[in-house]
Amino acid sequence: MIIIADIYVCKIDRKKVWQFPTLPEEFPVISLPSKNEEFSTFNNGDFNLLNGVGLITFSMGFMLPLHQYNFNKCDFNNTQNIINLLMTSQIEKFPIRIIFRGNEKQSDISATAGNDDFSNILVSVEKFEYYFDKNLDVVFQGEFKQYRAVK
Repeated sequence: MIIIADIYVCKIDRKKVWQFPTLPEEFPVISLPSKNEEFSTFNNGDFNLLNGVGLITFSMGFMLPLHQYNFNKCDFNNTQNIINLLMTSQIEKFPIRIIFRGNEKQSDISATAGNDDFSNILVSVEKFEYYFDKNLDVVFQGEFKQYRAVK
């Protein structure tokens, strides 16, 4: 069995979903900090009060093609849409959804055995940078933080 990974991004309404045409060498580390408090007592030592968790954060960066290559997972035109969405979400202050997905494929069968979202998270774009490499493809770096709507 082979796992084929994909990354998708969209607005909160999911009307248009864009697949990343390439993938990073390694998927990002998802960080989930605790909000625990530690305090010391006079005779009884230290205690740790469990106060739940903070917001999930992660960063990722890699090359997004502006040309057709044989390793592209989808249309390279998605690159411009992805860059525009990431920049616009910062400027216009709206969250986006990032989906890390894996497709299991049997090595001897071309049909997909399953479709699983490893992570489907609503995030704010905390930092976004990009530049063009020598082939005029986009190399981006982004920092993302979980977004929770106030109820």
